[in-house]
Amino acid sequence: MFLHGLATQIILNTDRLVIGKVVSLAAVTVFSITVRIPEVGLSLLSRVTENATPAVMEIVTHESSDRAREQYRRVLLLTSTLGALAFWLILCFNQWFITLWVGPSFFASNLVLSLALVLMVQQTIVRSMSFFLYAKGNSRQLSLMSLFEAGLNIALSVFLGQQIGLPGVLVGTLIASSLTSSWYTPYLLKKYLAIPLRDSWSSILVPAAGISVAGGVVYMLVQWAQVVLPNTVLLFGLLGCLAGVLLAAFTWLVFLRRPFGPYVPARLQRILLVVPLS
Repeated sequence: MFLHGLATQIILNTDRLVIGKVVSLAAVTVFSITVRIPEVGLSLLSRVTENATPAVMEIVTHESSDRAREQYRRVLLLTSTLGALAFWLILCFNQWFITLWVGPSFFASNLVLSLALVLMVQQTIVRSMSFFLYAKGNSRQLSLMSLFEAGLNIALSVFLGQQIGLPGVLVGTLIASSLTSSWYTPYLLKKYLAIPLRDSWSSILVPAAGISVAGGVVYMLVQWAQVVLPNTVLLFGLLGCLAGVLLAAFTWLVFLRRPFGPYVPARLQRILLVVPLS
């Protein structure tokens, strides 16, 4: 557990070091401001599984494998939907926020932001998977793979950063993760917990695709509003709240209401359109 956490911190901090060496020191400031909100999103999303760790350990250790698989699908569905929701909300409003805050010159590019958001979602999902391995006591192999990923990340980020600049650093991080923990973690889950790969992919791809359709529509509407309406802090706040409510309502009704409805307090079930259990 300690080695994996150390490796994760190395991966998260490597990008700034590489950018300062192979791009420029000025680019580090622009990069840090652009990806600040995605990093906060990664931290908040990670707390979903961290808070559930005691319950996961109890289920994996003392209950049946079917029960463990059921909870695995549920946790992965929750983190995948929240990750996709955060992806589109940040993509819609991050550039606008930075422009109002410090000026447009401090926003790197939509490409850099999109790569940072993909990395945010990827790391969130991998962490959610790894908690079940820690609960089972199979952390050594994953921790060693995480350290290997950190070394590969540095090598690829330096090379690609020299070739294509700022986006190359994030591309190197994504490639390193894809070649290591992103496939190795589901493999270990199948080996030690008998969780089929289709359980992982269905819990990730289905909500990601559905939320992306709704998120794409909201993104186009926000871009249109910025062109047509006055660019003010008030408009930013109103559209941000409206987009958040609409996407959150869509995510709840389509993907989360059925599996998580039974956990909603009785006084809120009518408000959240939860069908009471018979």
